[in-house]
Amino acid sequence: QHPELDRVNPSCVNTLRICTLRQGGDVKIYHVALRMGHGRTVTDNLSIGGLIAGVDPETGRVDATAKLQAGAAFTHHPTTGAEFASVIIPHFAESIDLAISAHRRLGLLHSIGWDICVQEDGPTLIEGNHNWGEQIPQGTRYPAMRETYVNSIREFVAAARASKAGTAGA
Repeated sequence: QHPELDRVNPSCVNTLRICTLRQGGDVKIYHVALRMGHGRTVTDNLSIGGLIAGVDPETGRVDATAKLQAGAAFTHHPTTGAEFASVIIPHFAESIDLAISAHRRLGLLHSIGWDICVQEDGPTLIEGNHNWGEQIPQGTRYPAMRETYVNSIREFVAAARASKAGTAGA
C-alpha cells in the first residue's frame, strides 16, 4: 500500500470503500470511506474491529474522526497515533475514476461498494460488493443520506419498468 496509508496503519492493507450509484442514466459517487485495521488486525473489516472514516469525495481528505462498529470515535489512530484530519488519500481522483469506470461496465447494477487499495503507483481494484454495508455511510460523514439513496432506487426501478414496457410493445 502507499506509504501515506502505511503511516496511518501498517498492520493490514487499508482500503477505500467507494460506493457508486446508477442515477440519471450515469454512475455517481454516493459515499467514500477509508477502512483501516488497528492493533494486530490483518484486515480492515469493520465487523472484526476495523476503523472507518469518511473521506471528502471532492478532495480525498479523511474526516477528523474515525469510528469502530461499536461507536467509539477517535481523532487519532489508536495504534499509530496518526491524525486522521491530516490524511489526504494519494491517487484519489484516479481511485474515483476507477470505481465509476468499473460500475459503468457492469450494466444495470444499481449500487456497488468498491474496495480499492491505493499503492505507490496508483489504485488497484480489489472487489465490488453488491451488498456493501449501509453501516459505512451511516457511521461516517453521511448519516442523513437515506433520502438520496432511496430516491436513486425509485428512479432506477422506474427506468427499468419504462424500459421493460417499451420492449413489451415492440
